[in-house]
Amino acid sequence: MTSGIPYSFVPGTKAKADEVNANFLAVLNKIEETNSAKLNVDLSNIDETGKSTLDSKANNKDIDGEWQFCHHSIVDGVSVNGTTALTYDLSAHLPQDENLYEILLSGRVVTTNTNGAYIAALLKSSLMSNNIYLCNARSRASLNATGAGSVIIPLGKDKKLYVARTEEYNGQLILTIDGYRKAR
Repeated sequence: MTSGIPYSFVPGTKAKADEVNANFLAVLNKIEETNSAKLNVDLSNIDETGKSTLDSKANNKDIDGEWQFCHHSIVDGVSVNGTTALTYDLSAHLPQDENLYEILLSGRVVTTNTNGAYIAALLKSSLMSNNIYLCNARSRASLNATGAGSVIIPLGKDKKLYVARTEEYNGQLILTIDGYRKAR
């Protein structure tokens, strides 16, 4: 028996269902035994600071907040053709505190009326190392094409949102905050 498992198997041989099930039951029983042992920990040697820590309830700063509805236009018809990211400070649209927030963004991109024009909305905050892809559009004729989407993005304490730009994008971006909540 290896590590409390009743049966061991050899590669290339058939395993019997009863033996496999017995192994699973042994593992589940060991997990249950371990969990029960953790519940019966002797706490008599913990000092008053430790006891108050164990007895204390979660701090409100540790709990995610309720979603708050809002509708703030952040970007309206801004070109995303360029070489550097656009930066938007969202402090005016969120509570004035040091908490981290998640925001629900809705966006729409519209290409120029050139055949093959392409545009995408790629967003991030200081908490993120990569961009989040919100939406894109590509025109297939000499007409505008539109794409739309929504995304939840975590904001850092700086409350800044960054929109990626590239010289290959041909069109404009519309972006609104539709909701926010305090995050852990």
